[in-house]
Amino acid sequence: MNGYQPRDLYGSLKHWKTAVMFQYTSTGRLPGWNGNLDFDVFYGDEAAWDKYAKATKMVINKSIVQKTTTKDGVWTITNEVGTFRPNQKLGIFKYPGLELTGKYYDKGESVKYFGYVSNPQAGYVYIAYRYNSKLIYYVACREIATGRALGTFE
Repeated sequence: MNGYQPRDLYGSLKHWKTAVMFQYTSTGRLPGWNGNLDFDVFYGDEAAWDKYAKATKMVINKSIVQKTTTKDGVWTITNEVGTFRPNQKLGIFKYPGLELTGKYYDKGESVKYFGYVSNPQAGYVYIAYRYNSKLIYYVACREIATGRALGTFE
């Protein structure tokens, strides 16, 4: 590459004994490319590069792992297990925001849930829990508009 002058970094590295790769510049230019390019120096041969390029060990970011879901009629519940403790008396619904059961969770009681569902028309996110291992009931746990939680999550 025209204008590139390789340099020996060994001896001038502050925090490492050796370097495998070094970014020579972040403002490199090549004909036919618009904008800046990173120019890097690899201190190794083609066989060593192939070993790095074909490495099989991966780090997985858990925040991007797709969550599983459960269907309850027209509602799609995102599966997530936890415990919720309301900070006020909250009604129990047969469907998220629809059809109150007439029962309530009092402030501080614990609800073990298996997922959550959002109902924008009602304005809340609801946790979903199983009653008698079969029926699914719902309790509002967060306001959609403000994000304010209606209790604590464990």
